[in-house]
Amino acid sequence: MAVKAPYASLSCSFIGVGCPSYIPIHGFVDDGYKEVYNLFLNNFKRGDDMGAAISAYVNGRQVLSLQGGWKDKKNEIEYTKETLQMSSIIVAQLVEQGLLAYEERIATYWPEFSQGNKENVTLEDLMRHRSGMACLDHPLSYENASNPDKLADILARQPHNFGGKAVHAYHGITQGWIQNEIIRRVDPENRTIDNFARTFKEKWGSEWYLKPDVTKGLDLKRISPFYSRSIYQQILPFLKALLDPRQDSSITLDLFRKNSFVMRAFRNPHMDQYLGVMNTNVTHRSVEGPSYSGHTNADSIAKLASILANRGKSIVPGEPDLFIKDTTFDIVSQYIDDYETDIVLPLVPFVNLKGGWMLFPNQHFFKVSDQERSAEFIGGMGAGGSLFAFNEKYQIGFGYVTNGYYGTSGIDERSIAILSVRAPFASFPCTLFGIGCISNIPIHGYVDDDYKEVYDIFLNNFKQGLDVGASVSAYVDGRKVISLQGGWQDIEEKVEYTNKSLQMVFSTTKILGVVVIAQLVEQGLLSYDEKISTYWPEFAQGNKENVTLCELMRHKSGVASLDKPLSFQDAYDPDVLAEILAKQPHNFGGKPIRAYHSFTQGWYQNEIIRRVDPQRRTIDSIVREFKDKWGSEWYLKPEATEGLDLKRIAPFYRESLIRRLVSLASILINPWRDTAFFWSIFDKTSLLYGSAIHANLDQERGLSNTNKTHRTVEAPAYSGYTNTDSMAKLGAILANRGKSMVPGEPDLFLKDSTFEELTKFISEEADVILPELVFVNLRGGLRLLRNKDNFKLPESENIDFLGGVGSGGSVLAFNEEYKLAFAYNTNSFYSHAMPDDRSSLILGSIVKQVKKKAREAELIKSS
Repeated sequence: MAVKAPYASLSCSFIGVGCPSYIPIHGFVDDGYKEVYNLFLNNFKRGDDMGAAISAYVNGRQVLSLQGGWKDKKNEIEYTKETLQMSSIIVAQLVEQGLLAYEERIATYWPEFSQGNKENVTLEDLMRHRSGMACLDHPLSYENASNPDKLADILARQPHNFGGKAVHAYHGITQGWIQNEIIRRVDPENRTIDNFARTFKEKWGSEWYLKPDVTKGLDLKRISPFYSRSIYQQILPFLKALLDPRQDSSITLDLFRKNSFVMRAFRNPHMDQYLGVMNTNVTHRSVEGPSYSGHTNADSIAKLASILANRGKSIVPGEPDLFIKDTTFDIVSQYIDDYETDIVLPLVPFVNLKGGWMLFPNQHFFKVSDQERSAEFIGGMGAGGSLFAFNEKYQIGFGYVTNGYYGTSGIDERSIAILSVRAPFASFPCTLFGIGCISNIPIHGYVDDDYKEVYDIFLNNFKQGLDVGASVSAYVDGRKVISLQGGWQDIEEKVEYTNKSLQMVFSTTKILGVVVIAQLVEQGLLSYDEKISTYWPEFAQGNKENVTLCELMRHKSGVASLDKPLSFQDAYDPDVLAEILAKQPHNFGGKPIRAYHSFTQGWYQNEIIRRVDPQRRTIDSIVREFKDKWGSEWYLKPEATEGLDLKRIAPFYRESLIRRLVSLASILINPWRDTAFFWSIFDKTSLLYGSAIHANLDQERGLSNTNKTHRTVEAPAYSGYTNTDSMAKLGAILANRGKSMVPGEPDLFLKDSTFEELTKFISEEADVILPELVFVNLRGGLRLLRNKDNFKLPESENIDFLGGVGSGGSVLAFNEEYKLAFAYNTNSFYSHAMPDDRSSLILGSIVKQVKKKAREAELIKSS
């Protein structure tokens, strides 16, 4: 908690005592953006920020300007709009004037630069961090950096880092100095970037100071100090990287190797190799460092960003244009190449445009639902959390600055929280500004009058950006009361999500194995208490001779993890797969221990079933009959299913990479959180690795079974494709103890005792693979979905369910007492294995109404 809330006291983070009762907030926010105020304030309440400011323009008008927290916490000086915190623009202006050209070699302007294999380096190479000048071979002193001629000589003599080859290597410190030397050589007045930037205040009211301590007339009391995280919080990630044998620690170690590339890129150019946050040394602030030394505020950033969103044209009558020619903006923002892996910062997705601006690709940053490149934001981000972003299409200019220094390479959870983390599938402009939101969300199906509230909640999931495409169905007392489908099956192709759409439901598929095996137990072909080796003698190998069918159903059979990677070819051939499964030793030497069989359970069930079934059928063969019998469609290997229209299959949409990384980081750096589970995914000998990686066909990256070839393999533990009408229908029959609800349809179970056997409670154990999740599997494998552990509905709506839950958000739940069956499906994949608010809020509304009707019925009966 302390790491997640680096500026809250330990007592506040841990027990809620001693939290700040007063957080100063200054500025204004238009009525249409009030939610931003709450998100901004929440950053301080959570202890994520000490002092910060945010500003935004929409269509050339400033819609918010907020400053909060403290500039100087010790002296209780509040953070206001007078607190202070560009070179691509100035270079673009000089290109516009014909003094520079992006395609020209730097040596044309600066002949001495051609030394050391740099003769062919162009200005564009420099702007896009491909000039081979990211690192310096020798440490730079303050004396050398403060003398422009000495600094120019050092830079000119520095050999190309890659022998002349254009390689993307982030010029964290050096880029601005090289730009400065070029600019002062071509500018008739020999000005530098700071001289140009200082004129921005009079022209556009945008303040920028690159060497504040020698800037005449500047009140230095306006400069806010930085607040770093505690030493412990800073050291923790380094210790993890160094001590964990499963993590690549080479980048961390390189910070301590004098001749490493990282050391030469970040330490050698750092004046006097000063320890601490760069440029906080008062003496060093007298040196102009255009790559890093800018002091400004959020209003100034947003104003400049808004002009750029307007293609460099003025947004205020009487103010000059930033760019004179219409073509300048097009040239500067020209897209050159896709994401290139950076040598210095390999985990940051850099896409630099022709003029040096950074493109924020949708999939990595703000997840703009509009898939056109014109909807992506452009700008820059700074170490510690500052953000400069603009978008021409939506006419948005945005600025964020903070004195709470995290030491990250740019955007973190503070600005993400404000921008769009609450709406992972809504665009940034929609979430923050209400612009570009989807106005016409297609909703199909129907809902009974008693459950109208469900329609509003379901629709709101799309409005909030929580879902792209989804469906929900419910039965009460054997009657379908809800069948809704909304959003898009394929948003790029504008294919709407309907009752014909098929969605993979991951582990919710396991309920099919439960049902089919219960039917075979009923027929006397199987017994829960019988050893699996009775049906499958080869299974007895590797200490598995005493494993029972019940243990397999309850994830206690010791075959959750595979010792060797499974290939597509292995899994495609049932006989080859059976041999591999039989030879796999018991994970715990024969001892029944609860370990979630995420992939393997269905394959073991299938082999048992085809050995006892007179027709040697598998689960897929049996459940394919469910469509004719009960109108319930299930396909476990859709690409190999004859007659199935594959266009019905909905692709998945995931949260952006940056959101997933922020979520992951919040787990990894939390000292109160047991992260052993996560780290074990990198240990090839761990149970988690064997169950989640080895058992995943060809060790597929991304979401399992989204590879079309893999969809020809039957995997009853996760590969089910269906829709919520089919799921809810099956759930409704189970809620009726396996008896048919429709005249003429057969019963699912013939004997009354089958449901009793299936739902017997045996025990509850912690899972050794997924220790943070609460699993309770009944005798026949059904999950007991306790409200307190799963849906977390309020006490008035508190009932428990049986059923199954799948990764990403799918749910099939039923309750016998109220004869209630509920199903939820989505193509918007959240990286978790539990129900979330999208489905839980809908289920809560249904339960509330069902209980209300039950009370009314009881009153009528009693009267």
